[in-house]
Amino acid sequence: MKAQRIRTQLYQPVVKWVGGKRNLCKELHRKAPPKFGNYYEPFFGGGAFALHLHGDGSLSTSNVFLGDMSKPLMTMYYIIRDNPQEFIAKLDSEEYSWKMDISEREVAFIRCRIRFNELNNKPSLENSEEIEMSCLFLYLNKTGFNGLYRVNKQGHYNVSVDKLTKGARTICDANAVENLSAFLNREGVSLGNCSYETLLQTAKAGDFVYLDPPYDDTFVAYQKTGFSWDDQVRLKTVVDELHDRGCYIMVSNSATAAIKELYKEYSQDFTSVTSSVNSKASDRKNKRQEIIIRNYLY
Repeated sequence: MKAQRIRTQLYQPVVKWVGGKRNLCKELHRKAPPKFGNYYEPFFGGGAFALHLHGDGSLSTSNVFLGDMSKPLMTMYYIIRDNPQEFIAKLDSEEYSWKMDISEREVAFIRCRIRFNELNNKPSLENSEEIEMSCLFLYLNKTGFNGLYRVNKQGHYNVSVDKLTKGARTICDANAVENLSAFLNREGVSLGNCSYETLLQTAKAGDFVYLDPPYDDTFVAYQKTGFSWDDQVRLKTVVDELHDRGCYIMVSNSATAAIKELYKEYSQDFTSVTSSVNSKASDRKNKRQEIIIRNYLY
């Protein structure tokens, strides 16, 4: 199926992402500070909240710093920023079309998965290879099981094909790509394929930092190193440092007893959400409790 120009919201994520915030954006926005300086989101993922804030005009006077440790995810965002039409055109080809026949879909998926892993494990890529890897990344994201991005300890993407969807599916929403490209090209918007510590080095008093890390006691295999409890504790140390700098901080996580205790000195609100993308099919139908942690109240 070709890259479709369908009726969509003005700004919405291009990728499906486990833990994405599409269903929580309005509540997060209500809990955001009404005024702030620059905006930082170092666990960018699908980018739903940043795009929501941009569409609302809340980022119009802010410098925006977006980052993620995922190399293929951030490479795709660089390509969408710099080469959106080439990205759309390549995904418009038969090579990346949605296959209605499941056996054809599986053959195409395995071929794309092998090529994606080849490119993703190369130490450096030519621009044409970056565009190819980005197209493969989005194709696998839309045709893989449950919209999951998972890698093994060798860093190889190892998700299986989606054999359940019987109807047609859009691989690339051209409008969404063009709108995202316009946002990423806005003056003052920066991208970084880096750690959250690196991205947050310049955050200062009055800036708004939204942290959406891999959740405690849930899927964490976005990177071959994972995200352990020690990583959760290390992130809390950074939150304390940002608090001391005078930043506005909001953190999303699972409402586990351990996370509640870890952030016990901060404001805690709770919400129930249903995820449309999850590593377990059963969890996509069940509501889960999440915690929204803040160092401010409005």
